Amino acid sequence: MPSMVGKWVQALPGNANAHNVRSQLDWFISTQTPMAIPLYDAVAGQGTNGYYRVGQLCAFVLQDYDLTGQDKSITASSSSG
Repeated sequence: MPSMVGKWVQALPGNANAHNVRSQLDWFISTQTPMAIPLYDAVAGQGTNGYYRVGQLCAFVLQDYDLTGQDKSITASSSSG
């Protein structure tokens, strides 16, 4: 995958609890495959007109998640991979 660091990416709000998202997260949990998350260092706009600039990528192993209600959360451990 080409590096996303330094690039602006568009926000996609509203799809966090979709069935296909949960299925993919469940796969990462069951296989303990490290996944990368972009950490942003700048924000422009908001909602569907929002953009984030990727400052760096962080690898972690997903252990659990809760995408329901107002207080969404993930539990993960750091990964050296």
